[in-house]
Amino acid sequence: MSAAPFVPKRRTPSPASPPHLLTNAGERYALLGGPMVRSLYWLILAVFPFSICMNITAADSVSAANTTCNFDRNTQIAVDYEQFQLAAGNKAHATPVSYGTVWAPGGKPLTLFTNTPVSVGGEQLADGAYTMFIVPREKSWTLIISTSTDTSGKYDKNDDLARIPMDFGELPKAEPEFSAYFAQTATNQCDLRLDLGKDRAWVAFKRKSCLSFLFRSTSRAREA
Repeated sequence: MSAAPFVPKRRTPSPASPPHLLTNAGERYALLGGPMVRSLYWLILAVFPFSICMNITAADSVSAANTTCNFDRNTQIAVDYEQFQLAAGNKAHATPVSYGTVWAPGGKPLTLFTNTPVSVGGEQLADGAYTMFIVPREKSWTLIISTSTDTSGKYDKNDDLARIPMDFGELPKAEPEFSAYFAQTATNQCDLRLDLGKDRAWVAFKRKSCLSFLFRSTSRAREA
């Protein structure tokens, strides 16, 4: 009896990545200043997993994290941030969160990348890179969008582009770590949600057409 012929398994090719999206960390950080910054970014990435955030506790590790939202195949917003997990038994509000003052979670600001004009809290943002800080309070948070692309954690009020009050609510169960993620709530809207303990704050990013953005920018220039 002859052996059955060998039939190779078919492999389904993975779909090609949509063009011009900010899915690659190096591409996102290219918006921060070009090759020199990209080289510095990859150097930091090589040593960062071994670093420990001393501002929380020695037992609490900090890791780089990212969240993205795609409006369509060609337009996307992305946020890089520091995710830290609380030590066992710690309460979220027992960590040194800077309540009432400007705070960079994990010691670094969140970094926003967008390849399309968006609006947030009535403020128009051109495509590019921005840093974001938080002013947390017991029952309300404020998001600061800065034109600075310095990710060291240094804050300069002169770089403020907008201060946006965030919607705020309480989670039924405390989250063990600080996290940020996008939830697409409409075709042209992505809500950035920030969770810490039982606190949740969120704000909507809405895609704007280039013509709408140019018209608004021109109107502001005339008013000035």
